[in-house]
Formats: sequence, C-alpha cells, structure tokens
Amino acid sequence: RALMAKHADMYMSTRKPKKSDLLRDLHAEIDLQNKEREEQGLSLLMKPSRKAFERVINALDPFAVEAGRTSPEAARKKFFIVRGGLEVT
Repeated sequence: RALMAKHADMYMSTRKPKKSDLLRDLHAEIDLQNKEREEQGLSLLMKPSRKAFERVINALDPFAVEAGRTSPEAARKKFFIVRGGLEVT
C-alpha cells in the first residue's frame, strides 16, 4: 500500500504522467523488492491490478491533483466557488 501511495502521488506532477506509466513503474519497483525479499526468505509482495491502482489515484484530492499537474493558480480558477448565484427576475 505504501508503494501504491508513493506512485499515486507521482500523478500530481507537472510532467503529467499517464496512469499506465505509473503502474508500470510500480510493478517494476515491486519486482525489485520481491527479489530482495526472496533472498531474505520473506513473503513476496503482490502486484496491484490496474483498477486497484486507478482507484487510489482517483481518490486523491481533485484540487491537489489539478494544482500539481497544472499550477496552483489554475486549480484555484477551476475550483473557484461562485458566490451570489443566479439573479432571476
């Protein structure tokens, strides 16, 4: 779970990585850790499915994702709270 969270947080980058690329990197890191764990006689880590990984990414704060992928100013503009509402006569 910690590795999934680490790689999901990378989604909030100005490089705008694809979810599939982040999943591929996560699987590669799990493979490396599993080699070490196998040598130490520990149980191996399971690779998360695409859906499970995307659920973690989709659960991230939308404002933080927008701010990370574009800019804080763009996020404030996108998530600006409209005050006053409609004036109907």
